[in-house]
Amino acid sequence: MTKQELQKELKEKIKEGVKPSHLKRSKSLGDIPTPPPAPPLNNSELSAYQAENTDLKKKISQLEDQILALRLSKIKEFGEYYEKKTELESELAKLLAKEFATLKEKIIKKLATNQQIITQTNTKLQESQRKLELSLKENTANEQVLEQLLKEFQELSEKLE
Repeated sequence: MTKQELQKELKEKIKEGVKPSHLKRSKSLGDIPTPPPAPPLNNSELSAYQAENTDLKKKISQLEDQILALRLSKIKEFGEYYEKKTELESELAKLLAKEFATLKEKIIKKLATNQQIITQTNTKLQESQRKLELSLKENTANEQVLEQLLKEFQELSEKLE
């Protein structure tokens, strides 16, 4: 559709003197038609609606009571769950602390035992080293004595010849 055709169509549909901003304006409260009043009810219909309304109010009240009872039971159930959870967490913390203490004690005992073994081994090594040094000194002394004896023997042998 061209611009001229659109302008022509708008002129046909719109009265002269109407601004475009007036076209988009919402209707005011006075422009909205009011619904016609409800037809009057007779007594039998009115009493039937009142009875139904009373029954519905009772049912609503019963449902509200049921909802309240369910809420209370769920709150109580959650309280019990939370109490049990707290109790189990506390028990777990105690068990972990006890197990940690037991493991710590075992490690300390094992370290003490290992330290004793190291000390004993070190003592034995020192004793062996001391004995070896004494043996070396004795061997050196014996070697010197043997050399002296050999020297004397050679001197005596030379004299005898």
